[in-house]
Amino acid sequence: MNNLTISHNERALQEIKHVVPCPIVTGELLTDTQRERFNYLADIDTAKFAIYNGNAYLLSEVTKFSAAAPEYKAGYHGYQIVNFESVLFKFSAGGAAVSCATYNP
Repeated sequence: MNNLTISHNERALQEIKHVVPCPIVTGELLTDTQRERFNYLADIDTAKFAIYNGNAYLLSEVTKFSAAAPEYKAGYHGYQIVNFESVLFKFSAGGAAVSCATYNP
């Protein structure tokens, strides 16, 4: 019999939820509540953010996956963990658009 071992990350990929295209906006379009989280940025008005589930994610803070990562092989380019929520990012060619999803790594 052939035993198949599934890694923790591969199992987590089976739990990807709520995949949606997200707008990419500059900081000047964030709400006051969203801006508060990024008060350390000197150039917040020109910084680029993805808006997902009402939360803003600074795109320059997305941690990139290595090409060997199961998430990368599934088409995702990076992630952020904020408030115990893991958000995956899938960028279009050229980075003009992004889709986001939640998962449980």
